Amino acid sequence: MTQELSGVQILDTPMQPNDASATTIRDYLVALVATVWEHGEGFSGKRPFGNSGWSWELYTALARAGHVDGTFDEDGYPDDVDTARGRKLISVAIGALGESAARTAEEEEVRAELARQDAKWGVQDHPDGTHDCQDTRAYADMAREWCKSAAEAGEVTWQHILNEAFAEAFAEEDPEKLLVELLQVEAVARQWRMAIRRRLAAQEGDES
Repeated sequence: MTQELSGVQILDTPMQPNDASATTIRDYLVALVATVWEHGEGFSGKRPFGNSGWSWELYTALARAGHVDGTFDEDGYPDDVDTARGRKLISVAIGALGESAARTAEEEEVRAELARQDAKWGVQDHPDGTHDCQDTRAYADMAREWCKSAAEAGEVTWQHILNEAFAEAFAEEDPEKLLVELLQVEAVARQWRMAIRRRLAAQEGDES
């Protein structure tokens, strides 16, 4: 197995019939966390859903999806599975599960801000105001070079990255291409916000 999988791809992997009644690996991991919370100190790591060998339910799903190498007997039970890779993939999935929760919170905040703006200003249909001219192209080139130089020096900041994205959007007149540029601006801004959240969370952890 050489194909690299994203956390979301792993989480969306279908599950065979299992003790958690989960349809995907995402559902299985959520059920596992819910069981830990429900049972507290009485949680059984060996039999979280009543039976032992629960981790093999995850390995089996990964093998059936072709994410890890594995063989099965005539009754469909796993004979041999690459559990080392399986553990790595589940670790990636667990990390993505936390990121999904963070993105959900981010989405809620963005929707709330959009609603606030709509309530204050109503529907806004302003002209784009962007221009593909010598000045805007020069600004975009300067922003790209500034960001590149900072990255090569190991000093790149979110300001460099977002400034480059803004500059490229300001230099685009074609509406379809401008939509792509603005999507990149939005994505960078969200990544910056999430980076700040991670930094603040780490600081709170150090203080506790």
